[in-house]
Amino acid sequence: MGQALTSEVVMHAVFMDLILGVVVVIAALGASFLASAPVRDSLKELLGFVKRVDAGESRGEELESDLAEVNDVGRLLSDLVKRVEEAQVKLARAQKQLKATQKEMDEHTYVISHDLKEPLRGIEAFSKFLVDDYRDKLDEEGRHCVDVIRNAALRMQRLISDLLKFSRLGHQRNPFETVGLNTMLIHVRVNLQYAIDAKKVDLRVDKLPTVLCDATAMTGVFHNLISNAIKYNENPHPVVEIGCEEKENPPTGPAEYVVHVRDNGAGIEPEYFEKIFQIFQRLQRDDEGTGIGLTIVKRVIEWPGGRVWVESEFGKGTTFYFTLPKRGLKETQTATAMDASKTTANGRAELAPTV
Repeated sequence: MGQALTSEVVMHAVFMDLILGVVVVIAALGASFLASAPVRDSLKELLGFVKRVDAGESRGEELESDLAEVNDVGRLLSDLVKRVEEAQVKLARAQKQLKATQKEMDEHTYVISHDLKEPLRGIEAFSKFLVDDYRDKLDEEGRHCVDVIRNAALRMQRLISDLLKFSRLGHQRNPFETVGLNTMLIHVRVNLQYAIDAKKVDLRVDKLPTVLCDATAMTGVFHNLISNAIKYNENPHPVVEIGCEEKENPPTGPAEYVVHVRDNGAGIEPEYFEKIFQIFQRLQRDDEGTGIGLTIVKRVIEWPGGRVWVESEFGKGTTFYFTLPKRGLKETQTATAMDASKTTANGRAELAPTV
């Protein structure tokens, strides 16, 4: 639908340029042939013909006037309209073929991932069986080999799942909806509660805005960034902060939200700032990740026109920033946030209204 609308806009722009050109021609000729009634009448006929072309009311019509030059312009315009219509037909056919190809790729991706996962599940299950029931019967080298096999199988399963998500990201997009980011983060925190408790993470979430976004994709963005901030944070007292500022977009001017996810972990060396957003690129110390998560984050944020980047000082923590366009929304924000200052003895962040 969006592509069809684009072609209509392009065609309308072409016609508007033609009308402008005709008006200029009329003005120029009118100045020279002001006293010639036939010229004025022919130019009026040409202008009327152009307007009917723009309105789509001239199909099959041929311009006939007393001026040969005006008739030539009419024929050229009719030929141009015909070529534009033929291009639209080709574009519609190409869009249909692209949609069919994407559907076919989806089916192949699903089949391939399913076929790859099946033997991996068997490897993982039997290696777990060996670990649970025969570990004491194996020597140290045997136990190490079984652990390597099981970890490799689990990692391959994660890699296939992430590749499947990435392959579907480009053409399986949900419509935008109004989403309160604080409410969204409550659900993200619930999914990450085990990791939060295990490391006694002090999770601090400021009052965040309500935005227009793909709720499912944006949930994945927060889940990925917060999960990484927890997973790779070896600080004895790990802290993860989520906040937002409203700023003016430097290149274009409109207001936008700049969201940050900040941790006090080990930090990232500057040479990795760009690489970590590329598919399959991981930090040297990363033995768990697949190298796809941040690539998905970048794709989701940039699709509606946002930006994502990282700032970090090695040994002092990392902050990921991303922007969300502020459009079509009132100045409303959710009334509930996670108050970082209130935590239980086991490190669980409590929910409390932000005043």
